Amino acid sequence: MPDPDQLLTEDEEDLLDWATVAGLYAVDDIRILAAAIERGDADLQVDPSAWEKTLTAAER
Repeated sequence: MPDPDQLLTEDEEDLLDWATVAGLYAVDDIRILAAAIERGDADLQVDPSAWEKTLTAAER
């Protein structure tokens, strides 16, 4: 296990930044999808089974 007092390398910082941004985008996409499914939004052409698939993917 890495020492928590040790500073991150530049590559590790970049990877952490990327993962944080990717996580934020994923959460936002899930919220948009959830809202569209709840509304039954035909404009987005969201299949009702998309919610289950999204939750399964988010759990991984």
